[in-house]
Amino acid sequence: MLKNKITYLAVFLFCLLAVLADYLLILRYQSWGFSASNILYYSIALILAQVVVFFSIFIYRQLINPYSLYAAFIYIYGYSFLNISDRQFEYTFSFTLICLLSIFSFLLGCIFVGKLKTISFSNIFPKLNDRFSLLFTHGLIVISTLVFVSEIKQLGYLPLLNVSNLDVYSDLSSNNVTPMHNFIVLCALLPTIYYIHYKRGVIRGSLLLVLTLWCGFILLNYLSRQIIILSLLSFVSAINYYNRISIAKMLLYLGVFAIGFVALGSLRSSSNVEEDANAFLKVYGGIDKPTNIAETYLSLYGAVNFSQGDIIVKTAQKDHFMAMGKYTFRPVIASLPFDKNTVYPVKYSSYDLLGTYLTDPYLDFGWIGVITLNFLYGAFSMNSFKKYLNKMSEYVILEWTLVAFCILMAAFTNYVNTFFVFFLFIISRITIK
Repeated sequence: MLKNKITYLAVFLFCLLAVLADYLLILRYQSWGFSASNILYYSIALILAQVVVFFSIFIYRQLINPYSLYAAFIYIYGYSFLNISDRQFEYTFSFTLICLLSIFSFLLGCIFVGKLKTISFSNIFPKLNDRFSLLFTHGLIVISTLVFVSEIKQLGYLPLLNVSNLDVYSDLSSNNVTPMHNFIVLCALLPTIYYIHYKRGVIRGSLLLVLTLWCGFILLNYLSRQIIILSLLSFVSAINYYNRISIAKMLLYLGVFAIGFVALGSLRSSSNVEEDANAFLKVYGGIDKPTNIAETYLSLYGAVNFSQGDIIVKTAQKDHFMAMGKYTFRPVIASLPFDKNTVYPVKYSSYDLLGTYLTDPYLDFGWIGVITLNFLYGAFSMNSFKKYLNKMSEYVILEWTLVAFCILMAAFTNYVNTFFVFFLFIISRITIK
């Protein structure tokens, strides 16, 4: 009885703090001179995002779940109505409707599947015994290492040893890579796969540590914050699968993630900029408001992308462009010997132009695509999460990680239809069952 009272008191205090934080945020943005309508749109999205988070935590007792992850997307959408960067502008009615229908359909898909029994499809790949699975994983890390050595040789230097005096990030971006680069990205999941082997008693902890450090070293040399986030997310998902992490500790881990994201951004910019990261990013993003580092990142890597999504939609409408499913089936089409720029013109590409995940369903099937595909995204996400909660197999650690990553990056770009995510799904399905 006393424990319940303490829990209810903690919830009440947390909600009270959330309301106070909302009030202070709204006052802060009002002082920046935004219109009443823009403040209203932001406030509605802010409150909706918080309600979704509180509801999901109350139901599932998990901080990281499809609702809470998508709540970040909802919040950034509302935040995008605050035109902090000179790259932002007012949205067209069509794009606003796409956003609202997408949010509604995704949440509806989550709710619908949340009330059903968990659906699980048979693995078409033969089950590997523990020893052969470990041997297969060793083969993957050998291939990843060879690809890493090849790309570093082509680049001409080791990025981590030259961040202070070379334009490393530009060199990495312009360094031509082959599809084999997906094995570098695979290093984001390999530590988790080895951790699963460790929990199965197949390898020792010392080997797990060495291999994890090696994968981390490879990833850090590419300075990709998105892939670092994928790696950390997968490891936390694995730890939480075997030993439930409390919400307080999960908040602590998320704080570490945020600090790491900012720190890596500073590392990337330190090679050619002497200013602090916030000042540099504000100049780069055309921001003249007194934003802190978190607000700058939310604007530059979130809010601006909604404006870019609006541009993509307007361009497609003007050109009467209809993709007819090419984006939905991009992982398959991208593996075929076609000229990708012909099949996927850059001016319509949400992945290349960082236009959020919203545009592809609309470009593929119009308004029906917006409603149907977002419903399916939500349904698949919730089904994957339920399999993870029910511990149906250790493979679901990797599946849920990839799903969570795609939702978390939804306001940035569309990872749902990328070949590398499809590749990671297949490798995970083969390796762990």
